[in-house]
Amino acid sequence: MNPSRFDPDALVEQLPPRRGWAVFALLAATVALVYLANLGARTYVHTEGTNRGYRIVNHKWAMLEALDEPVDWLILGDSTAGHAVVPSVWSEVLGGRAVNLGVIANMGVVNDAWMLERYIERFGPPRGVVVVHAHDIWHRGVKAVLLGQVDQPWGFWTRHRPTLPLSVDELETVALARFLPLYADNRQLRDHLWHRGQPEDPRLEFDADGWIHGRAHMPARLAADRRRLTRHLESTTGFRLSDPNRAGLQRLGRLGSVHDVPIYLAHAPIWSGLREAPAFRRYAAERDRRLGKVAGAWRNLTLLTEVDTFPLTDLEGHLDHLTPAAAPGYTRRLAERVAARFRVWKPRGAKPEG
Repeated sequence: MNPSRFDPDALVEQLPPRRGWAVFALLAATVALVYLANLGARTYVHTEGTNRGYRIVNHKWAMLEALDEPVDWLILGDSTAGHAVVPSVWSEVLGGRAVNLGVIANMGVVNDAWMLERYIERFGPPRGVVVVHAHDIWHRGVKAVLLGQVDQPWGFWTRHRPTLPLSVDELETVALARFLPLYADNRQLRDHLWHRGQPEDPRLEFDADGWIHGRAHMPARLAADRRRLTRHLESTTGFRLSDPNRAGLQRLGRLGSVHDVPIYLAHAPIWSGLREAPAFRRYAAERDRRLGKVAGAWRNLTLLTEVDTFPLTDLEGHLDHLTPAAAPGYTRRLAERVAARFRVWKPRGAKPEG
């Protein structure tokens, strides 16, 4: 190029004539593209993602909303319930249909109350409710990121009881998890893109009534979980019941009383070696005393203090997660305990005998 003939204006982008509709269309297309990309990412995370907790929370709430007729028994709680209680076996003992809506520990008892309340909104009270929780969840709160996995209207945590007050930071976390998974789950999605698929086995199988078909015995993961739970027991100064879990229990008690529904609070299965540890025995005794006091204030809320133990070979990756082969045995024993306490139930409107 001849420097003497260089025209700097030739390098300036010449904008087309301004048309308001064209600018609006471009902005709308950009917003739609971002929305669809995040919607696709959210669907992928909930169906193929390696975060099993996100998938369980989303799937179980979707199950609750997809029910098209009432059921007899609701199984609530955390992932110990999801893995250990087989609805088909439960029905063999107590009759009727059962659905397993157990999610994960960091949703707490608040989630149990919300699910029961939502079920009653849709169908009225079930025949009975069983709530199964891990031994070390009672001091925990609710993780905001998990609320973002629930397909309920924004602010459902204030519409259902007990309400869950969230800080500004927690509301931001919920919004990012719910609306911008490309940002919130970027590490998980990046790993999947890098490996051209799932970087590890995310297999997560639910049967039609919500039982999580667990994985095989995993000695390495069990050893890590044993260290984790041992540290928890050694570091704790005693049993502590968090405010959200206390409020969740109180709400379950009120729902049971108002709607005349028997609710049974049960302990998760656990490794037999742990139950004999002095630290665990002290913790469990204090736990049962405190939970029994809360439950005792409500006529339809019953604490089952029995603890079923299993050898390590019956556990998968956690000391309280049963393998598929061991789950039916736990289900049957728990159902028999409930059956021994369960009063004869008659549908509302049934004529009295005699």
